Amino acid sequence: MAKEPVLSVDRLRDELKTMGGEVLARFRRVRKALAALDVEAARQAVDEDARTDAQEVAIEQGCLALLTGPKPGRLDMRSVMAVIKINTDLERIGDMAVNIAECIEPLAHTTAGRVPDEILEMERIVHEMLTDALDSFGKRDTVLAGRVRQRDDAVDVLNEEAYRLLLEDVAHAPEHLEFATHYIVIAKNLERIGDLCTNIAEHVVFMETGEIVRHKAKP
Repeated sequence: MAKEPVLSVDRLRDELKTMGGEVLARFRRVRKALAALDVEAARQAVDEDARTDAQEVAIEQGCLALLTGPKPGRLDMRSVMAVIKINTDLERIGDMAVNIAECIEPLAHTTAGRVPDEILEMERIVHEMLTDALDSFGKRDTVLAGRVRQRDDAVDVLNEEAYRLLLEDVAHAPEHLEFATHYIVIAKNLERIGDLCTNIAEHVVFMETGEIVRHKAKP
């Protein structure tokens, strides 16, 4: 009988990097599908979420096995804790991407209003935040992680302004209500992805320095 491969923090980090790369790729596909109102691409993105769920469970089980089983050497507890938390954050980002994708089909069949520029800017910033958060984890780069944290407030402001503009549009054109409702959902999910990217960056700082920065002012 073949032996089970020895669990290690490095192996779990590699599995998490693979999961992160797939979540990022799906987010990019959802952005593209939203811009084109590509219903088939949106459905594919929704179907792919089951793989992320399975990866999250496997990584969590690996962390638990590492914590409770025999250890070949000194265990890097900070790294294990970071992997557990980032694993959860990535699964949630996958869920947020699904929420956005599920808005695409109804948007393709509703009366179109104007998409606020603020939402397009949110997409751009959140994409950068996710890319940099994953890079900061892969490279163990606390400076890059700090840059991710700096951008979170801008996303919050854009979300509030997009919400105001969408409601204002509905006040003048009630037939845009369904369109505006879906874009409010999209903006809220983008804002939430930004929050989760910030969480990942804060876990990277903790992993590398032991400092808990989530309750501290952003640099």
